[in-house]
Amino acid sequence: MQKQLEEIRQAIRRDRSLGDALRAMKPLVSQWAVADISDEFEKISGDYQLMKDFMLRGYADSERERLYHSLLLRLIKTTWKLQLHVALHHTPSLMKAYTRAASDFQSVEMLRDRLENYVQEYALLTLNVNSSASLSSLNQAHQKTLDAAFCAILCSSAWTDAESGKWRDLFLSTTVDALDAAFLVSAVMLSAMMFYDPAKMTVLVDVYRSADSEVVRQRALVGIAFSMSQYVKGDDEHLDHAFQSLWAEEATTKQMIQLQEQVFLCMAADSDTKVIHDEIMPDIIGKKPYTINPDVFSKIDSPEELAEMFSIDEDDENIERIEKNMERMAQMQREGSDIYYGGFSHMKRLPFFYTLSNWFAPFSINHPALEQVRGSKAEQMLKLISSMSPFCDSDKYSFALMLPNLISRFGGQTMMGDGILEALPQEFSRYSTEEYASAAYQRRFYLQSLYRFFRLSDYRHDFINPFGYFLNGCANVNVDNALPLVRLLYKRKLYTQLWQVLDSLPASPSADIALIRGRMLSRRGDYEQTADVYSLALEHSPENEMLHYGYARVLMALGRYAEAEVECGKLIDIRDDVVRYSYLRAVCQMEMGHVEEALPTLFKLNYEHAEDIDIAEVLAWALLISGQAEKAVMVSPSMV
Repeated sequence: MQKQLEEIRQAIRRDRSLGDALRAMKPLVSQWAVADISDEFEKISGDYQLMKDFMLRGYADSERERLYHSLLLRLIKTTWKLQLHVALHHTPSLMKAYTRAASDFQSVEMLRDRLENYVQEYALLTLNVNSSASLSSLNQAHQKTLDAAFCAILCSSAWTDAESGKWRDLFLSTTVDALDAAFLVSAVMLSAMMFYDPAKMTVLVDVYRSADSEVVRQRALVGIAFSMSQYVKGDDEHLDHAFQSLWAEEATTKQMIQLQEQVFLCMAADSDTKVIHDEIMPDIIGKKPYTINPDVFSKIDSPEELAEMFSIDEDDENIERIEKNMERMAQMQREGSDIYYGGFSHMKRLPFFYTLSNWFAPFSINHPALEQVRGSKAEQMLKLISSMSPFCDSDKYSFALMLPNLISRFGGQTMMGDGILEALPQEFSRYSTEEYASAAYQRRFYLQSLYRFFRLSDYRHDFINPFGYFLNGCANVNVDNALPLVRLLYKRKLYTQLWQVLDSLPASPSADIALIRGRMLSRRGDYEQTADVYSLALEHSPENEMLHYGYARVLMALGRYAEAEVECGKLIDIRDDVVRYSYLRAVCQMEMGHVEEALPTLFKLNYEHAEDIDIAEVLAWALLISGQAEKAVMVSPSMV
């Protein structure tokens, strides 16, 4: 059904034939017989028939084209409405969410009242030292309200202007907890990703632009990016205008490019985990076998064994090796790598993750699932470790839920006071509080939580995985802002995605972009185009050493040795101390038959770098060509 509806939408946009689309749609509408969908379909059919009647009678209508376009858009919206209806009755997670929302969600107005009351009641209860039972009940009721609202948003059909306004006001309200708003914004993202709704996407744009909380803003931005897979320019004029205005903002474009980089870093979690598992951890623990096992703590029988797990051999060489590897991990983290994915990916089978909405919950110690953690030694330990190396929300919940059992087994004093925490690497504590609260870090942690959902959750099969899509079309990617993304993709060898970026960029005189584009073209053997790219870039960057070098090498690959010799001469003018440049010029001279010109240079290089086999072999070859076979053998016996 979903495939059929998507084909109808594509045909509408491609052929703009309303009659064909109505005929294709009619069997599906009849099959499901949903009253409001059938009514809307009949209205569109009736309006179309009326338009045809007027045309047959010869009436001129200056508004006909506009009306026809509006009918096409109405039919597209009807296909989405039918697709949502089918999903709510056939997709397990949506069926469950629909039932939950129908029984426990009343209205946006009532939701807002409850969320505002929670803030007030929580503040009053925290002033009372004997209010733990009441606080627990309050948190449970609050989470139940949030879960129902999450499900209601997820299963909602396209919002009206009135509904959009109510939700927008709630998300931006200063009397609603920012974490609650952020939580519900994730539901808007999920819904908009699955079922195109211009109103929801417009709300996300408004929330991103206007929210005071960076957590809320970044969740809205990610929601915009991930729901863009459903967006088609021209389907909604208001949304088109919102996006046009948004992408005109330099700061937004920059954040969107950073978001794209962070998405690719999340997608590299498996390869980063392999590096940690195969290279770093075995070197840290020496000869001890290293395995990632979620039940590792259940195999420890004493506090001493636990302490040994975190201990460091005091041998100077071991300490240096461990510190080096810890710094390597810390550097990976600073560069955006998801270094905790491998370990925490085995801890997503806890009952907490059986609830769909919990996968998207911002971390809060007041979540009912953390009743045993709140106010305990486990909370103290969680705060300490998180301050050294903060986890994404999903991993923080996993870690927090594990701590009570760990502490009850070994004792809080052992965990907190016997040097275990002191042994944790200080390399991971180089970030300031301001950095952790920044847009980049909030977005990174949220994306990491989302990546765990779309990779590990049992619910993931019911949703579109946005990490499989490329987001380049979301913003105004240009030569000026694309370089960090291009470098990341090249470094990570994500060549398919890199080509998508490069193909979206115009021919550019940018030296850095040209170098990477040239290397990519050379990878696929397109040397002529590579030479053109370098030549254009050199017109604007005539002193760029790497461009001259790349140009010289590709000219040699094309057999254009006279031009390559000139480029090598320019390289020598820039850096006469680089042996490679003189060597390449001599090779060019030999290939052109100018052996006598090459010999003085080769003799000099061979004298100064007698250990260089390449120079010796080229010199020997030059001597052999010039009829000096005996000298050739003396220079390079392998010539015999």
